Amino acid sequence: MIIFRLALKNVLKNANRSLLAILGMAIAAAIMTGSISMRTGYVNPAFLDYRRFMQADVVIYPKKLHVDPGAVRQRATEEWETVKYQPTFGSDLLSLEPRLADEGFLAPPGGDPDIDLAALRQALAGRANIAGVHPLFTIPAMLSAQGEGDAVPRFYRVPVRGEDVLAAKSWGGGPPIAGGRALVPVDEGSPHQSPQRFALVDARSKAHPQIPVGSQMKLFFPAVRREVAGRPVYDWSDLRAFTFTVVGHYQIPTGSSPLRTEEGLPVVDGQEGRSVIVPTYWDVPDILVPSQALAGVYRELGGTAQTRADQVGISLNSMYLAKQTAAELQQAFPNFGVYTVPNLVRLAGEGVRAIQTDSGDIRYERGRDQQMVLPADLSRTFIVLSFAIAGLLVATNMFILTAQRRQEIGILRAIGASSREVFTLILSEVIGLAVIGSLAGFLLIQLGVTFLLFFSKVSLAEAGLSTLAATAEVVGLSVLVAVLFGLLPAWEAARSTTAEVLRHE
Repeated sequence: MIIFRLALKNVLKNANRSLLAILGMAIAAAIMTGSISMRTGYVNPAFLDYRRFMQADVVIYPKKLHVDPGAVRQRATEEWETVKYQPTFGSDLLSLEPRLADEGFLAPPGGDPDIDLAALRQALAGRANIAGVHPLFTIPAMLSAQGEGDAVPRFYRVPVRGEDVLAAKSWGGGPPIAGGRALVPVDEGSPHQSPQRFALVDARSKAHPQIPVGSQMKLFFPAVRREVAGRPVYDWSDLRAFTFTVVGHYQIPTGSSPLRTEEGLPVVDGQEGRSVIVPTYWDVPDILVPSQALAGVYRELGGTAQTRADQVGISLNSMYLAKQTAAELQQAFPNFGVYTVPNLVRLAGEGVRAIQTDSGDIRYERGRDQQMVLPADLSRTFIVLSFAIAGLLVATNMFILTAQRRQEIGILRAIGASSREVFTLILSEVIGLAVIGSLAGFLLIQLGVTFLLFFSKVSLAEAGLSTLAATAEVVGLSVLVAVLFGLLPAWEAARSTTAEVLRHE
């Protein structure tokens, strides 16, 4: 006990050097705590508008669509192929990264081109944190609309997308409404009545003329001649007309951006002389209709129930566990691509540019200039480097302190302190510095993480267990690093003898 009290006294006596060692360990612990919190999950409102539109917190694709670090390491022994992305049932990847259709993506060879829904639902049954499974289903159509300056209506190719109106409640409804109203369960219609069909259109899309709320919209769908392995074969020579009532306009806000011309030059406010900043939106041409109503249209076209999909959305009970759930699903389905929606949006580039056309209209395009690529996970590298620097800082300080205290160590040896007790003294100081520093760095970041948890559907017990686990991981690693780097100065001090100390005095 005397040894430990002496160690504490020495830490306080050499406050400046102790604070330097504590600071180094605190920075390393803060980096590690931040990395742990980032890989755990998200607050509940994270990327909510994207999730509301995609009806997904986690998305599953039939192939790994991006190059991850593990895949890169395997490329020396495993062949990859470039896949042209042409989904049959619809996919948001083409809205997030349009060039996938022309340039394709790298993927392991073989595998199914789409997802068997029955098999997937069976494999997901009973899994923790999964609230629902929502396969995306779209039907290509031609929209008959008359824009400004058009003498007669023109045809525009559009995807008609099914929205599960009941499931949308999981995200507080469907996408945000810019005018009119959202789709509601009664819009699904009844099989016993003549259907009245309702739809939403994107308020910001320039893919086709804007359809006023309350007006009738005519869509022409190709007939389904046959289905091959669950995939429809459309006959565009046989178009079937369906009328929908536009009940609202939706939009998906993404933030704000400086307004630029087609040439990339900033648009400047004439009076203030500053760049014009405008809100930005995800430009999606999809026309949204209730999923049951779209299933009815598909049956009238000659199709049967959907059995396969190019994109399956998974709704979760807790976004806080989203990354953990996605990692578990990726392990369970190694041939699929599994991504949280926030990560998928980040891969595609969160920024959306606002472009002012020559006619004065504003169109939107994603800000990334290259194809999406899954970045290498550098968090472990930063953690290792941070703790290595912190450990070296602790070791350096302890060497200096040991050299300055040679007389003190000699006196301890002279009054009967053993080499083991001197070794324990120095190592106790090292551990004390590590514990104080790691706790300071941990609390600095963890308090912010805990504050954010109050905005998520996380129970106090779950948050408490997560915090305790993170505390043990951060402090434990900090102490381990400190002990490893403190062994040498502790050993140097322990091997000193009274005669050696007196000889150098």
